[in-house]
Amino acid sequence: MQASAEQIWSSAQGHLRAMLSPDIYNLWFAPLRPVSMDAQNVTLEVANDFCEVWLKDNYLSLLQDVLGVASGRPLRVKFTTGANNGAAAAPTEPANGRSRPVIGPC
Repeated sequence: MQASAEQIWSSAQGHLRAMLSPDIYNLWFAPLRPVSMDAQNVTLEVANDFCEVWLKDNYLSLLQDVLGVASGRPLRVKFTTGANNGAAAAPTEPANGRSRPVIGPC
């Protein structure tokens, strides 16, 4: 029986947690969700285009490495943005004029 995208992603997350600081893991990797997988690709959902570009530019090879270890075969990583395209997570200005802290981009 082949492992599902969720099972492989769960295993990959364990590797990422062991390799990265909690802040980096929680900011960039914890929010990712596996959407689909075929023989050669895993598609991960990101919150918005910024997250997709940042992950591609900074962590794509790491993601491919940990997914390869978790699955036992080379997998390419693809990204898709969430259904709301991150709009619900955008910070807003409260009525009192004080800005709210931004938890993270993803």
